[in-house]
Amino acid sequence: MAKAYAEATCFVLPAYHEGMPMVMLESMAAGVPNICTAINAIPEVIEHGRNGLLLEPGDQDALGEHILALLGNAALRDEPGEAARSSIEERHNFARQQGWLREICTRVADGRGSRRA
Repeated sequence: MAKAYAEATCFVLPAYHEGMPMVMLESMAAGVPNICTAINAIPEVIEHGRNGLLLEPGDQDALGEHILALLGNAALRDEPGEAARSSIEERHNFARQQGWLREICTRVADGRGSRRA
């Protein structure tokens, strides 16, 4: 996948049903600018215009405009691609996830958290 990400101009995920797509996180970590639908947890990671581009499900016009914009402008690709990489490094790194998991386990063990954590 690293070779594919290195060769990618952008990553496009025009989904109707997704949770937190791993492939989106992976492509962002590789510095690939993303175009994704603003559903479920995706807008928690992608900030439109800063580290990627969002559109509403089924908005084919916006999808086409976003793709053409990224294909036609290297500067427009580079800035959100680098911001995407940085946001993943800051918010979704292993140490942070490990701390979050430790906190959940501690709460459950102490009886302070729900089993659905």
